[in-house]
Amino acid sequence: MVTRITNQAQQANSLQNIFRITEKLFKTQQEIATGKRINRPSDDPAGIRDALLLRTNLNQSNQFVKNIVNNRIFIEASDTSLNSINLSLIRAKELSVSELGGVSTAETRNFAALEIDQLISQAVSYTHLTLPTNREV
Repeated sequence: MVTRITNQAQQANSLQNIFRITEKLFKTQQEIATGKRINRPSDDPAGIRDALLLRTNLNQSNQFVKNIVNNRIFIEASDTSLNSINLSLIRAKELSVSELGGVSTAETRNFAALEIDQLISQAVSYTHLTLPTNREV
């Protein structure tokens, strides 16, 4: 059996092909102009999901790096403060041991007490320097 395709059907098919090709050309030109394969979520729903997941993971990784840097600075400051406090404690112990001997007088004990008070004040100030502040975590 022979079927006949009318001129009108051929024209409609040709127009449909032209529109399809024109639409693909427009989409390709848009991709070239923007440098992006996905310009709208409807271009590739699965691709946009993957892109958003990648962006989220990248932001999360960047935040982890920032937290590591901030915590490293905090730990270094704490280590410095603890070393200073340790030196102050050693000096306080030296003063107390030296004032236990028989050669110490009331005057030398007063000077030692003043120095120990200063050492305590310094130790307290070191702890205030290393206390955490409102940081981004």
